[in-house]
Amino acid sequence: MGKLIRGIAQDTARISFSRHALGQMRARKITLSMALDVLRKGKIELEPEVDMKTGHTCCRMERYTAGKAVAVVVACEDEHAPDCIVVTAFVVRS
Repeated sequence: MGKLIRGIAQDTARISFSRHALGQMRARKITLSMALDVLRKGKIELEPEVDMKTGHTCCRMERYTAGKAVAVVVACEDEHAPDCIVVTAFVVRS
């Protein structure tokens, strides 16, 4: 799943951001560039899960970027999805 997301993230037109994600990113001072960096170069630290409500597979990708450990939760239709949506993003506390 990580390889799929990293590939999709190479083309920004294939990534959508939910209103919730944009609001949370603004509040947490996470830029679009930081989120895209996480999607392009990050790793999935937790096993992807299927969202029972939508049926989409949700993944949490993490990466240290711009001085912060950032996690981005992204949803894809399936393992052959042409695009995906960022659900939320946050700074990981250790």
